[in-house]
Amino acid sequence: MSIIFGILLATLGLIAVLKPFLWRKASSDPAKETHLHDYERNRMEIYGRIKYIQQEYDLGNISEQEFEVQYHNFRFQAAELLSQQEQVEKVDGWLEEEILKKRKLSQSSVSAHQLSTDSCTNQNLSERL
Repeated sequence: MSIIFGILLATLGLIAVLKPFLWRKASSDPAKETHLHDYERNRMEIYGRIKYIQQEYDLGNISEQEFEVQYHNFRFQAAELLSQQEQVEKVDGWLEEEILKKRKLSQSSVSAHQLSTDSCTNQNLSERL
């Protein structure tokens, strides 16, 4: 019994220690993930409202006309959120591409600067010798 308890305790400790490292790798940019998660959460809330009014209509608590108006309104809101989320994802993707281009350009210019500095240093050394 104590062996099982010890193994369980060790496993829980290991999970507690490794979880932050594994979680950090899963989400590359917490701000971006949170922002996109907000769109998703809001859309899911709207889908829940659609299900709710569908149930209310099925039970006869709201009229068909009221159901249709609310249903189309909620679907429009969900479509708007989806469109906004897609636009944010496109902009985020474009920004990431631009940042990568700038990094590559900056790394290549640093490498070129190092090469020219190294060649100048080598020339100065050979002239001094």
